[in-house]
Formats: sequence, C-alpha cells, structure tokens
Amino acid sequence: MTGSAQMRRSPLSQDEVDLIAFRHERLMNAEPGGCRAVFANCDLRGLDLSRRCLVDVDFTAAMMDGVNLRGAKLDRSILHGSSLDEANLERATLRRSDLRGVSLRNANLAHADLFEADLGQGEVPMSTGHRGGAAPGRTLATQANLTGANLTRAKLTGISAGQANFTGALLVQCKLARAMLDESCFDLADLAGADLSDATVRQASFRRAVLVGTWTQGWQCSDALFEAVVADLDAAADADDLRDQLLDYALWVDSGGDVGKVSTFAKADLRSLGSLQNLTLSALIAPGAIFYGLDLQGAQLAGADLRGADLRRTRLRGADLRGCRLNDALLDGADLQGCRMEPLVLAGGHILSTDLRGASLGHCAIEGVDFSKTLR
Repeated sequence: MTGSAQMRRSPLSQDEVDLIAFRHERLMNAEPGGCRAVFANCDLRGLDLSRRCLVDVDFTAAMMDGVNLRGAKLDRSILHGSSLDEANLERATLRRSDLRGVSLRNANLAHADLFEADLGQGEVPMSTGHRGGAAPGRTLATQANLTGANLTRAKLTGISAGQANFTGALLVQCKLARAMLDESCFDLADLAGADLSDATVRQASFRRAVLVGTWTQGWQCSDALFEAVVADLDAAADADDLRDQLLDYALWVDSGGDVGKVSTFAKADLRSLGSLQNLTLSALIAPGAIFYGLDLQGAQLAGADLRGADLRRTRLRGADLRGCRLNDALLDGADLQGCRMEPLVLAGGHILSTDLRGASLGHCAIEGVDFSKTLR
C-alpha cells in the first residue's frame, strides 16, 4: 500500500491526503519521490483536494461526500461507484473519466469539463449503510445519479450517460453535444440554453423540464417523453391582456377594491411579462402558474396562492412572501435574498404562515431569509 490508502475504511486525515496527493503530483511531473495515489474504497468525506493534480487516480467506491475538488484535475480518473454527494467540483476537469454508477446528488459541477466521460451504469458495492462500507464481492448495478446537481456551463460533450438521473439538475448553457443520453431522466431539469445538438435522448424523460433556448439540431429523441415542458415562448398575442389584468389587480389591491378588477391566473404562463418588479399582488391566485425567469424583485405577494407554481430562476429579492402558499412550488435557482417569510397577521389576529411544504429550493440565493417560522 505504498503511497496509498487502498482498502482503508477509517477516514483519512487532511495531512494524509495532502501527502499522498503531493507524491502523486511529483510522479506526474517526473520528479524524484513520486508515487501513484490510490484512494479506492477510502473515506475522504469533507476533505480539501482543491486545485490538486489527480490525473489517473483510482477513487473506485470511495466515500467523498462534501469533498472540495474545486479546480482539481481528475482527467482519466476512476470514480466508478464513488459517492460525491454535495461535493464541490466547480471548474474541475474530468475528461474521459470513469464515472459509472457515481452519485453526484446536489454536487456543484458548474463550469466543470467532463468531455467524453463515462456516466453509464456501474456496479456499486452493496452495503447496509454507506456505499463505501460494502461487503467484499457483493455489487449492485446502478445508474449515475446527478439529482439536483449544478452543471451550469459545464462541458459534457460526447459523454456516455445512458439511464443517468438528472432530475432537478441545473444544466443551463451546458454543452451536451453528441452526448449519449438514451433513457436518462431530465424531469424538472433546467436545460435553458443547453447544447444538445446531435445528442441521443431516445426514451428519455423531460417532465416539466425547461427547454428555453435549447439547441436540439440533429438530436435523436424518438419515444422521449415531453410532458408539461417549459419551452420557448411563441409570439404571445395575449401578453398585453395579461399585463392589463395584472395591473388591474394591483390597482384593486392598492385601492382596497375601489378601482381595478380581480383576476385569477391559475396555470397561466406569465413569462412574456418580463418584469413584475415592485407590483402589489397580495393574495394573488396563481396556482400552477409559470413565472420562470421573471423579475419579481420587491413584489408584494403576501397571502398569495402559488401552489405548484414554477418560480425557477426568478428574481424575488426583497419580495414579501409572508403567508404565501408555496406548497410544491419550484424555486430552484431563484434569488430569494432578503425575502420576507415570517407569518402574515390578518385582521382579527389570525396567523397565516408561509407554506413551503413540498417546495424545491435547490441552488437558491437565501441570504437574509428567515425560514424558522415557515411550514416545511
């Protein structure tokens, strides 16, 4: 086991990992004292390997949840069956790496380079607990899991990822040209501006996925499921009518019902409005409405019914969401900084709590938000 911690089950210390990585870098640079690093089956959870050269390193079935690999070089590395949930791989390179059966749930892969990486089905060691604590010789076939991962502007050109799980992942402006993605799941994923040209997505699922500005030239999508997707807007003839209705509603709220008119916006697509900044829309009834990408900064939405609404990538900074019903709403990638989420006190002392039960809040900006009195 010279220069490695092969088959070690107890967690490695930061000093141990630093020494092993240092010796590996000397090997890569053809310097004296170099030794190849092997981290197969090791426990590296929460350690810092940022900006390290880890080319050709074996991480098979390693436990790496929460590890910091920002800017690391992992080209041709073997991560088969490893667990990297919530790991930071921002700007890391994993070109032609073996990522079969890897778990990257909620990991940050923004701007990472996975050119021609293999994210296909792998054999993962079976265990009663963590994936790394497996019984020798017992394996379970599993697919790569990137649920909720941030792949914004990542380079996945030419990857092999059949049956991979990208549910709820951020793939904004991601390069997926010529990728093999048959039978993969992109439900609730945000693929705005992604390049899927010449990719194969046969029998893939895109339920409620965002496909705004997505490049699909030459892709093969036979038998793929496109259900309730958020696609490019047609020339919206009703945009003026929608804006007039919202402005009338705002007038009705501001005047206490003296002027304006009440309208409901259940399942309405409001994207053509562009900005609802600072509008008074208290008690707005818009369950299932699509607000994707809208500017709602400073909007007054206290007591609004937004159950199941699509608020992904909206700008809600400083908005009033007191007592808002956001059950099962999609808020992934939204800017919620400074939002008011405390209970709404109604006439007669009745308390209405902000309801976030079932809502998804992946990769949100939440600085200055108090969730302590919300329903979750």
